[in-house]
Amino acid sequence: MKRIDDKIKEIEKKEKSNRIKYIGFILIIGAFIAYAFFSEQAKKKMGETIKGQDLTISEQNKKLEKQNDSLKLVVKRLNVSQTPIGFWKQTTEAKNTVSYINY
Repeated sequence: MKRIDDKIKEIEKKEKSNRIKYIGFILIIGAFIAYAFFSEQAKKKMGETIKGQDLTISEQNKKLEKQNDSLKLVVKRLNVSQTPIGFWKQTTEAKNTVSYINY
């Protein structure tokens, strides 16, 4: 009888050990699933942020293109105004007394 009791105790110890390993394994799997879920959410938020930045960058590019065009016009006007004839044309186009005085 004693031998049977020892075997039963030994089996119960193994069962308890296996149950602890099983619970630990389930907890590890749960942790990986939670990590994957939160990583996916962070990835989606990052994607939305990148899309928002893309729109901002395209708007800034448009503003810079407009500013570049206006600066090109200013440079063109300055090049024309460096000649005496160009300066006279600008003075007559302005049609105010300050430009005539400056001429």
